[in-house]
Amino acid sequence: MSAPAPEPTRRSAVGRLLGWVVGLAILALAVVAFRGRWEDVAAGGGLPGVAPVALALVANVGGNVLMVAAWRYAVGLTGTPLGFGAAARIWSASQLTRLAFAPAPVGARAAMARRYGITPIVAGTTAAIELAWAVSIGPMLLLFTLPWWEDAAPGYSWLALLGLVPLAVILTSVVSPATVLRWIQASARLPLVRRLLSGPIATDLDIEPSAGARLAVLYLANAALRVGAYLAFVVAAGGDLSEMGLRAVGAFALGQVVGNLAVLVPAGIGPREGATALLLAPAIGGGPALVVVAATRLAELVAELAFAGAVRVVRSGADREVDPTPRES
Repeated sequence: MSAPAPEPTRRSAVGRLLGWVVGLAILALAVVAFRGRWEDVAAGGGLPGVAPVALALVANVGGNVLMVAAWRYAVGLTGTPLGFGAAARIWSASQLTRLAFAPAPVGARAAMARRYGITPIVAGTTAAIELAWAVSIGPMLLLFTLPWWEDAAPGYSWLALLGLVPLAVILTSVVSPATVLRWIQASARLPLVRRLLSGPIATDLDIEPSAGARLAVLYLANAALRVGAYLAFVVAAGGDLSEMGLRAVGAFALGQVVGNLAVLVPAGIGPREGATALLLAPAIGGGPALVVVAATRLAELVAELAFAGAVRVVRSGADREVDPTPRES
């Protein structure tokens, strides 16, 4: 029988006050981001219709659910149970910290999870797994679609080579997850990665290949939903996917890669949109391209806020605080 999922521990008055301060700061950043992205959409002529907006919101919320499921499953691989409701609350609240610093959600999840009895070594290990996947899918898509976008941005072609590394990692994770974990442990020695993980990495996990395959399915399904939401806006802006569909996917991937490289910019704002628009503009025009990238980011933000709000409402009556007794994993 599996162990019961841990309940959240009681926070001190200072901890609760700090939580409110951080929450209000994130809310302020969300308002600013929403206003900026709404103005960008309005400047390009407004949202491209109700249907693509609804589809994009549903796809992004679905992606959020998959991300919660993947993170919770990664936590479970360490032998630490975590209920889906608690995982959703941790994930949704920490995800909004990307508005301040692009990679912040990974470390924030690890830090918030400790209140639920998850030890630093478990938090660090799951954060490492998530970080590895977060920076992998964009380069792979960029590599696969290179022939369809290289002519529009030859100066960025070298970025496609970055896709060889995550492709090898993902294939290895399905065949030998333990090997990938050792690679992650080695990368965790880098100062920047160590700060992002917010904890040490486990060295004695016995992960079956089926577990690596399940994580691959969850993360790739999430990516497919995000790309689908973006392509809905491309079609609404006049794009013909039969002619420029792979180019559009390459544009999305280029934006993801450039945004990840611009780690000092909140959520890659600016570089990500510019890179995507650079490849889209020759196919659908500069104005529609800007609407697509702005609407895509707006849908992502609204979906995250809606998801976080829904989780908060559902969990508000369920989180009973208990004595702050540390738990062993």
